[in-house]
Amino acid sequence: MRIISTRRLQERLSFLRRTGRDGMAAKIRGVLRGTTSTVEFRHPSYEPSILIRVPSTDFNVCRQWVDSARPEQRADECRLVVDAGANIGASSRMLAARFPAAAIIAIELEASNFEMLHRNTSDEPRIEAFHAGLWSSNDPLVVAAGAEDHKWAFQARAATDDQDTITVPGLTLDEILEAAGKRHGLNRIDVLKLDIEGGERTVLESCESWIDRVDAIMIELHEEIEPGATAAFDAATVDFPRRWEEGELVCRARVDAKIVSPSSNRQA
Repeated sequence: MRIISTRRLQERLSFLRRTGRDGMAAKIRGVLRGTTSTVEFRHPSYEPSILIRVPSTDFNVCRQWVDSARPEQRADECRLVVDAGANIGASSRMLAARFPAAAIIAIELEASNFEMLHRNTSDEPRIEAFHAGLWSSNDPLVVAAGAEDHKWAFQARAATDDQDTITVPGLTLDEILEAAGKRHGLNRIDVLKLDIEGGERTVLESCESWIDRVDAIMIELHEEIEPGATAAFDAATVDFPRRWEEGELVCRARVDAKIVSPSSNRQA
């Protein structure tokens, strides 16, 4: 008889608790028929629920963001947050909750993820979603596919020839700041969240024109994908003395940045 490990049992119970019978039925259909269904990921502290695809990595993405949220993280003074690598919108929803007065610029590269991002954020007027890739230029980008069910693993690369027919626009932080100035009267990014599967090296190595207008960066580094990403981050944040980690995110902030560390009610 096959014995289910305690960890696997806890994962299944967590899935059932957050998605209910609909989620379990969708999971079984996925196994038996190879189909994908959209269900609700629910959490008692956050409304509305977040739509996820089953089977896919969406559940893990949601659990990572929702379960790590803490009341003491709230920072009412932040006004502009950029969520680069927004995936299906769980990060954007949690950032909107954490920074309740901020405009959230959500950027997602891959088309099916962007569709889910739009569905999950269209009812929140503070979140503006862009189907693009954060980059060092506004040249067209090609989406490099990850594993079939790993919806968090898409990467960008610069389009090189006419065979690269399916592209998305590159979006620079200079363009984002210019647009934020026109639409919201804001000229600084309080929090820049980066989870762009190695693209962070390209972005951070070309940061001279905008880094002085960013107060904090939360980043998932992908050194294994793009060697040199960590060095580029360290060089870009040399003037960011406040340092901590939140799960897989490495966080750096200026002394006077308004972001609050999750470890206490005081600024880190």
